[in-house]
Amino acid sequence: MRRANFLQTVFLFLATAFLAQAVAQELKEQQLKDARVWRNQGLEQYNAGQFNRAIEALTRAIELKPDYAQAHNDLGMAYVGAGRYTEAITQFLQAIQQNPLLAEAYYNLGTA
Repeated sequence: MRRANFLQTVFLFLATAFLAQAVAQELKEQQLKDARVWRNQGLEQYNAGQFNRAIEALTRAIELKPDYAQAHNDLGMAYVGAGRYTEAITQFLQAIQQNPLLAEAYYNLGTA
């Protein structure tokens, strides 16, 4: 009887751990989707010349996915559009740190 209880406990523990891992993965995927939505909204605002709104949306994208290199680069461009060059440089450097192969971040850094 003890062995059955032990095995049942182990099974429940493993099932709970597996479920928790699945939920965490689903949450991570949803956050990535949400970050992409916010980035797209930021790009729309940027293209419309609404730089402050672009900054807000791109900041939300980065809050959801802090290692989102492209969003950091885009946020840097929104800061340039708003005339906030120091903040733009910080974002370009962050984009490069997150993705050293993101060539446009180097270019944008050089022109900021």
